[in-house]
Amino acid sequence: MASAPVAKTEHFALHRAPLSRANARSQDGRALFPVVDQAWVGVVQPKRCAKRAVTRNTLRRQIYAVAADLGENLPADAWVVRLKAPFSRQQFISSTSVALKQAAREELGQLFSRGLERLQQKDQAGREADTGGAAHVA
Repeated sequence: MASAPVAKTEHFALHRAPLSRANARSQDGRALFPVVDQAWVGVVQPKRCAKRAVTRNTLRRQIYAVAADLGENLPADAWVVRLKAPFSRQQFISSTSVALKQAAREELGQLFSRGLERLQQKDQAGREADTGGAAHVA
């Protein structure tokens, strides 16, 4: 990933790229993101972290499910969840076990909440900088 992660957990990293009409096109003019008013979620899972396809599929489904649960709370940006460390095969023997799904969902929930919290902090800091450091009270 070209930019630093927005949030990290033990197994995952969350990256974000703001979508706009300007960066929604490739160099040859093709649309990268034809719709820029909704969130886009992508998944990167290297085989070194999840050797079995069934494990990668299970984790991918959990990532998309957590993102779908967030719905409108997820800003209209490009979000990429990267698997950065394998889940223990001793602890999670079956790739489709309920325990693995629950552990992944819990960790992904933490990942997205940290990412959204950090995004809100940046937005608040930007608003305070725009007002000269004084908080605006309505």
